[in-house]
Amino acid sequence: MEAKPVATRLSGNRATVSLKLMLPDANAPEIRTLTRNWDETALDALSDSERADIRRKLDELHERRTLPVVEEQETFELVKETGGSHLVLDWGGAIPVRFSASTAKTPALDVTTTPAEIRAKPGESFRVTVRAKNVSGDEITTRVGHRIAPEADANFLALLQCPLLLPATIKPGETKEFVSESLLLKDTPGRVTAFRVTYEFASERR
Repeated sequence: MEAKPVATRLSGNRATVSLKLMLPDANAPEIRTLTRNWDETALDALSDSERADIRRKLDELHERRTLPVVEEQETFELVKETGGSHLVLDWGGAIPVRFSASTAKTPALDVTTTPAEIRAKPGESFRVTVRAKNVSGDEITTRVGHRIAPEADANFLALLQCPLLLPATIKPGETKEFVSESLLLKDTPGRVTAFRVTYEFASERR
């Protein structure tokens, strides 16, 4: 992920900063081909060596700088106050999205999400970091399902990328971080007032 400054405008004690962002495109044909079009049944049937081959090819795309990306521009407003500058959060029309993790099927994992809640306006994308620690003495292979509530409006919250769509192996005592990105669609109706996203962890059979 890369962020480059595009423009800065100063006015009194305020600054408006625009950044050009480059993010991996999980929906690009090259990525979807490698990941079996994100088909869970097909991914479940992969052997450990086939999964390792997918990760290796993705790493190669990144190293050669041919990994497909999406570009977007974000604008932030800052205000200078005593002690430093702070972001001005314009939350008018923003929809709260709350995050949690379910480890009922994987009690050996201690999972947290950061942030626990964000506010997004229609058309905005955002990222969430999921940290999973294996508190057992055994290696665990897990994958994640995403449950969005209210279910009737789940199609307005699009998952752009999530590494945990592929199984991940966590060694005893090891902590791994995974960053997912979602997009609140521009045509989200005004009746939608909040979303709840649950990362449901399940063990993979070896």
